[in-house]
Amino acid sequence: MKVSVAAQVFSTSVAAMLRRMALTSDDSNNIPKEAASTAEFLLFMDKVFDSVNGSSLKRKRGKTLRCAVTERSIHKEFWREAINVFQSMRFIDSTNKGRTRNFVLASLKNWVHTIRGFSYLWEQLNNDSVSFLCTYTSHGVRNINPNCSSFVNSFKSLIVNNYISNHASSFNCENDYLEDLDNLKQMLTSDIPLTITHVPYLELFIPEFEPQYSSLLKKGKLTYEAGFIAKKTIEKFKNCNESKNDLIGGDRNKPEYFVIVGKAFTGNSLLAPTTNFNLYFQKCIHILTYILPQVCYYFNIAKVFETVLNHACKDQIFTCKNHDIANFLLNFIICSHILVWTKNVNRILKGKQPIGSTSDPIKIYAKRKFLAHQRFLKKFTK
Repeated sequence: MKVSVAAQVFSTSVAAMLRRMALTSDDSNNIPKEAASTAEFLLFMDKVFDSVNGSSLKRKRGKTLRCAVTERSIHKEFWREAINVFQSMRFIDSTNKGRTRNFVLASLKNWVHTIRGFSYLWEQLNNDSVSFLCTYTSHGVRNINPNCSSFVNSFKSLIVNNYISNHASSFNCENDYLEDLDNLKQMLTSDIPLTITHVPYLELFIPEFEPQYSSLLKKGKLTYEAGFIAKKTIEKFKNCNESKNDLIGGDRNKPEYFVIVGKAFTGNSLLAPTTNFNLYFQKCIHILTYILPQVCYYFNIAKVFETVLNHACKDQIFTCKNHDIANFLLNFIICSHILVWTKNVNRILKGKQPIGSTSDPIKIYAKRKFLAHQRFLKKFTK
C-alpha cells in the first residue's frame, strides 16, 4: 500500500464521519460507540500531518495548523503535546500463544524525531530573525487534471516535438527523410467550431426514486454534497435572496444532516440545504447513476443528461424569476457527476479502488479488465 493512500485515512472527514456514526443511535451502522475514540485518534493524526505541511502564511478555515510556523502560531504548543502523545503510545501483540506484549514501532520514534527536528529548526531560524517557516513547499508543478483546451495544446506540442526530432527516444528504424507533412499546418491552426445540437429525450431504464429506502450514510453524504452545491450557487448569484431561501435553511436536527454537523468546525460553518432542494439533488444523482453507464459513449453526453433531467425532474422548487437557477444547477451537477464517475472508473482500471456491491456494468467491466491484466503480468513474469 502506498503511504500517500494510507495517510488519507487520517483526515478530518473520516474522523468526523466515524465519530458521528458511532454516536448516532442507528442499528444499521454496525459501528460500536467505542469507535468514537478511534475518531479522536484520527483527528489527532490529521493535526500532526497539518502541522508539518503548512505551505502558506494564511490559515485555512478550521485548519489552524495547516499554515507556516510563526511566533503567534500554535505549532510549538501542539508539537510539545504531540511528542508526549507519541511517547505514550504502545502496540499490543496478543498472537504469541495467548501471551501479550507491548512494544513501540519505529514509526512512533521517527515521528518524535521529526517533530523535534522541526522545533529545533524553527528555534534556530527564529533566533536569526526569520519571521516564518513553511514546513511544506512544492517546487515544480504538474497539470494532472487538464481541461479539453490544455490537453489539445499539449498534445499538439508533443506531436511537433517528436516530429521534428531525428528519431523517437526508443527508435528501431532507419531515417526515411520524408518531407514535411502537408496537413501539419492545418492540424496546428484548425479550430473545430462548437455546435449546439438538439438532443431528443431518450427512453432509458430508470428505477423509481424512493429516498425512504436509502441508508442513513448515503443520505448524509448526499445531503453534504447538496450543501456544497448550494454554496457554489449562492456564490454565483450573490445578491439573490430568493435563491438563497430556495437552497439553504434545512433542519440540522434531522438524521440526514449528521455529516454536515459532524464536519462543521464551528456551529453553522457549513450550509444546510433545504428539504426540497435536498430531495431534488438526490433525485438528480439517482437518475444520473443509472443512465450514465447506458449513455457514456454518446455524443453530447451532457446535453443528453440535461434533456433527461429536465423531463424527469419537473418539480419547480425555484422561485427566483430573474436567474436561471435550475439550468445552472443541472450543469453543475452533471459536470461534477461525470468527472467523479470517470475518475472512479480509471481508479478501478488501475486497481486502486474496489467496486463494492455496485451494479454499474462499466465499473464491473473495468474490474474484469484489471484482473485480466494482472493475470497476464503474472503469466509472463514467472
